[in-house]
Amino acid sequence: MLYIFSNGFRSTALLILAAVVGGLVFVFWFGQSSYQVAGTTLEAKIFPSKQGITRITVPPLGEMRAQTHKVPFGISISIERVTMTQVRRLASADVSQGELINEAEKGLGEASRDFAVRLLILAALGGLMAGLILPGRSWKRAIIALLIGMLALAIPGLMIIKTYDVKAWRQPKFTGMLTAAPWLIGTLEDKMSDLDAFRTEMRGLAGNLYQFYDKVSSWEPVELGNGTLKVLHVSDIHNNPAAMDLIEQVVRDFHVDLIIDTGDLTDLGTPIEADLIGRVAKLKIPYVFVPGNHDSESVLETLRSQENVTIIDNNVVKIEGLKIFGASEPVAHEFNAEPATGEKLNEFTNQVFKRFQALKSEPDIVAIHSIAHAQKLVGSASLILTGHTHKPSLKVEGGTVIDDVGTTGAAGVRHFREEEGMPYSLKLLYFTEKSKNLIAVDSLALSGVSRDFILERRLMEQEQKETKNSSATGNLNVSWRTRKSETPAKRSVK
Repeated sequence: MLYIFSNGFRSTALLILAAVVGGLVFVFWFGQSSYQVAGTTLEAKIFPSKQGITRITVPPLGEMRAQTHKVPFGISISIERVTMTQVRRLASADVSQGELINEAEKGLGEASRDFAVRLLILAALGGLMAGLILPGRSWKRAIIALLIGMLALAIPGLMIIKTYDVKAWRQPKFTGMLTAAPWLIGTLEDKMSDLDAFRTEMRGLAGNLYQFYDKVSSWEPVELGNGTLKVLHVSDIHNNPAAMDLIEQVVRDFHVDLIIDTGDLTDLGTPIEADLIGRVAKLKIPYVFVPGNHDSESVLETLRSQENVTIIDNNVVKIEGLKIFGASEPVAHEFNAEPATGEKLNEFTNQVFKRFQALKSEPDIVAIHSIAHAQKLVGSASLILTGHTHKPSLKVEGGTVIDDVGTTGAAGVRHFREEEGMPYSLKLLYFTEKSKNLIAVDSLALSGVSRDFILERRLMEQEQKETKNSSATGNLNVSWRTRKSETPAKRSVK
């Protein structure tokens, strides 16, 4: 340092300033690094910030951030990619919770050390470059500038480590689509903290599914006669693979002719989720889809590539002889999971009513994500299929059968918000093959928490006639309910 000061205060100050600026410019400009940690591709960088924040970005959903330290540097971590083989490994019973935690800690530790070394090298190179381009340059001044560049990062880096407050993440700020689901963080923290317990619960659900399939295959249903058309109504799968297992099994056991999905196939409509819906093509039967508020354009593009899928978007299609009218949720083509409300909802409801009135002939089915969108059709349409509420129901109003299937995917991640869980639910509708009249509706529900399943059948033709000018609900014809405390299954006729 005596060497520096011997060259004058101005020269010394200029060297220090240039070395600090050079080191930080190199760090901010070239410091972005990519790492593989537990099957996840992370990109990390630091940036200048008035407040010491850490932000975690999930493109294109948005980010969450917290004020975590007292140094004017920001830390950015972006989750770019998740390897599906690693996701499947997380669900494997062969890997213990401890092993996964140790693996993640090891990966994060190695990535952190590598990132720190990389930034120090960049800071040193930036300082060195500044020392070499200044007037009166020499190798001795350049080496001193190199050390100053390193110190320009090392000192604030140590301060970040010392002042970092992990508790700041208890109240993070959300931006983008993540603002629609801040509860997800608390849900995962509460329900996934014990991975072994989670796996036990899922194994119980799987066992319950097999029991359900066995009961379905041995059930002797009410005779409906020959020539019936069987339509499976599903909705709100919310990216739950267990729901697809259930659908595949019911399609096989009941020889389903057509599936109508009234939306919310995914949770957030991301391209990653869209990649998981390829199983729809494996069903090998027509699949009619009406977009919901959780279905983005990425999801719809993937569905369009499936040969057996027909998307209804404010039009009428004819499949298996059934004329189906449908309208997509207003926000379905946006990256916005919040359903339409207020003026936007009123405008959309009026548009649906006008399109329905303009049809040359009445459709056999109206398929729409939320009954709020088709409320004006009650009394005019014969049958409305809907979802969105996650609460299954079947009623007749003014001669219109309104079938809310509930949630075939048990509400996806939302399933864990309920203490008692939420049932996997779907409906099987029987139509006469020639006249396309609705004969009966089978309601099937399976709970993975209370470990019971329900099968109910309602004969609809007479009920629909009797309630043409009434809001009364008809009687249940056949029900079969089995709980884990009841053996054998109980069947009743009402």
